[in-house]
Amino acid sequence: MGVEYEILMRLMSKLFLNTATILLSFQISSFLLPWLIVLWLSYNAQMEDVGQFGFILAILSPICLLLASPSRNYLLSSEGINFKDVVNFRKILALFGLVVAVFIGYLIESLMFVTVIYMAKISELFFDLDIVTNIKNRNNKSLLKTSLLKWTCILVVFVFSFFITELWLLLLVTALLFLLASIGKQVFEKIYVKEFTTLLKASLPLSISALVFSVYFNIPRYVLGEANADTLLAVFTISSFLIMGGLVVVNTIMQSRLHFMTCQFQKKNFPHLFQNVVFTIIVVLLVYLAIQVLRVDYLSSLFWQAHNNLNEGLPIYDIAYQGVLSMSWGPLLFSYGNYYLIMIGKHKTLLYLALINSIITYPSSMYAYDVGGFDALLWSFNISGLLQFLLIAFLVYKQKVAR
Repeated sequence: MGVEYEILMRLMSKLFLNTATILLSFQISSFLLPWLIVLWLSYNAQMEDVGQFGFILAILSPICLLLASPSRNYLLSSEGINFKDVVNFRKILALFGLVVAVFIGYLIESLMFVTVIYMAKISELFFDLDIVTNIKNRNNKSLLKTSLLKWTCILVVFVFSFFITELWLLLLVTALLFLLASIGKQVFEKIYVKEFTTLLKASLPLSISALVFSVYFNIPRYVLGEANADTLLAVFTISSFLIMGGLVVVNTIMQSRLHFMTCQFQKKNFPHLFQNVVFTIIVVLLVYLAIQVLRVDYLSSLFWQAHNNLNEGLPIYDIAYQGVLSMSWGPLLFSYGNYYLIMIGKHKTLLYLALINSIITYPSSMYAYDVGGFDALLWSFNISGLLQFLLIAFLVYKQKVAR
């Protein structure tokens, strides 16, 4: 009995102290917060308000990713970083972003809502610093503690929601808890960065890439928002959370292996690198298949019941839900392929490629929606993701041959 217990404990330790598992926990918590807001709005507001939140999030998410610089991927793929400088650097950018968020909120006549959404989002990204430190030090126990601390913050806010009925106040509490949990007393320390310009120049290409990625993923929201299709935007926003769940898994696997794969590529250890490529491709395929399972009537019914059955207004809403899930291969391939350019250190190439893709995809998606409706919009968006993946595969193969 003692031996069996010991074996069980070892298996549990390997499962829960695994880097990928803990990263998955972080990623789930990151997309859980906006989803909880959508759930709250679906029961306490109109369908159009859900669409408005999706549009606000589409504006703020790219800004937050740009200001969360140096990004987690940059820190994972770089050495010799002074993390105290990084904390202060991010604090400066976060304060600048607060001014931008206030200005945006004033322009769209939703000052308080926009500001607190920004604060909750940007404060959450400070967890990146502890995540990277623990991954590089292979300290999974400390990484797990940080993850549990973040989940505790979310649980505290959830409990507060029974006593606080104002959404903006709940988001403000969330932001404060995230800051204290992620960087602690450094929130109150004097801001001083020794190598501000150097850090900015080195990290900016990948951070701008993160902004461009976010803009790219939000293109369907921009198109629907500009077309004043608020209710369809609400359905798309809710449906796309399931794709975000799939992206969480893909990003987690890639981030947990990024440092190792970068080292293998630099050492020209291509057999081991190829094994990782095969494994991650299988993960992407399984994620896509899992998303398709959610299209089954029983599961889709449960999903929309949780969202106050907002899709019951018109049959087109259920068609939109089915279309979003079936056309999830483009975003998955886009996100997956980008990690390989990070792996080979082609940060600027990734930026230019994603920027050109976004510049082409936005007007083509607008035209597709005007001509062929929602389905044409999805096809335009997905084909652009596929093309980027294929081009990255060619560039990485070319770089391998050159080495």
